[in-house]
Order: sequence, then C-alpha cells, then structure tokens
Amino acid sequence: MKNTPFFILFVCIGGLIGTGLHSCEQAASSKLNEKVANAYGFSNFSKIKSIAFTFNIKKDSFHLSRSWKWFPKSHEVYFKDENDSLHYRRDTITSAAMKAVDQKFVNDKYWLLFPFQLVWDRGDSITTKYGQREPISGDTATCLTVTYNDSVGYTPHDSFDLFLDSLHQIKEWNYRHNSVDTPTISTTWGDVKDFNGIKIATTHYNKDSTFKLWFSGIQVE
Repeated sequence: MKNTPFFILFVCIGGLIGTGLHSCEQAASSKLNEKVANAYGFSNFSKIKSIAFTFNIKKDSFHLSRSWKWFPKSHEVYFKDENDSLHYRRDTITSAAMKAVDQKFVNDKYWLLFPFQLVWDRGDSITTKYGQREPISGDTATCLTVTYNDSVGYTPHDSFDLFLDSLHQIKEWNYRHNSVDTPTISTTWGDVKDFNGIKIATTHYNKDSTFKLWFSGIQVE
C-alpha cells in the first residue's frame, strides 16, 4: 500500500478512541466524535445487511474505479475492478492477495464511512480545536483531529482533520500522512445523500478541482 498514489494511500483499522489526552479534552472530543457519527446515521448501521458501492478517482489523466459489496455481519467482501475480482472474509485473511485487496477496501471504506470510524476505531487519539480555518473555503469551523498510533492499521501515524458545520457534518478535511504539518491532501465533503438512513458524502474535490473522488452505484440494504 505504501507504493500507491498518495490520494488512495490512507488506510487504518480499529474501534473506539485511545488514550493520552487530558481527561476533560478527551471527554469533549469523545462526545463530538459520537455527534459526527450520529449526524450520518450511525444508529441505523446495525440494521444494515450489505453495502455495495463503486469507488472512483480522477486526477489529471489518472482514473481509477473499483467496486465492492460488503456484508458487515458476516465479514464477507466482494471486490471487482477492470483486471481482477475476489471474494474473501475480512476475519480470515490467509494470503498476500487477500491482504492487498483488503488494504484497498479499508481505504475506500474510510472515504465512504469515515464518520462511523470515529466510533469504531481503536488506537487513535482525538482532539478538538475551535475557530480553525478550513483549507479550501477559508471559513472558520470546529476542527476534530484524529491521529492513529504506531500499532494501528496498514499505515499508522496518520492524522485526519475534520472541519465541521453546526450540524456536526464534515464540510472539508485534511489527510496528513505520518501526521506531517502540511496536509497530504485536502478535499471537500459534498453531495451528501441518504441511503436507508445512512448518509454518505458522495463527492470530494480538492481546492483547484484537479482531483475528484466520488462514489457511484451505492446500494444499502
């Protein structure tokens, strides 16, 4: 995964928030991360049988598209792109080929359902800052920063800055590989649509619109 283009690089795995913050700050951030997840319909996720989607990227002449169907309760994943296909279980990854595909799945799922990862993930720390400048619009917003520790996922040490509106939905975000100060990429979170109670931001652009990431064929059952 380390040798893939940066804009499809980030992947982490895990569940609830970690430790290492001042207790009051951590409690406030914990409540805010739950509010963000709930703003996207987190309470409805337990009712979901499957989620199908196609992950698409366009940057200059580069184009990528890959399709997934995920059954969360059974851990089954179906993958297909223009060259390959694979059916596997996430709880029994037994080959390098499965691991390579699972890295892609985790990456794409993070773009799809990152608000839920705020509740699911373990091994991360979460902090909140107010009145922070958004990277694209330049407006000010509450910023929730998630940083993963060195024992988490396929690319540990990464950070994500989420810029939130008054309804606790994400307006823009930064991805910072290895938690560097300068964002690896910043994008919008737009075209939010409701799929059986699950709200998904279906389109993401960078500041000059040379990078576009979007989801198509979304089906939530």
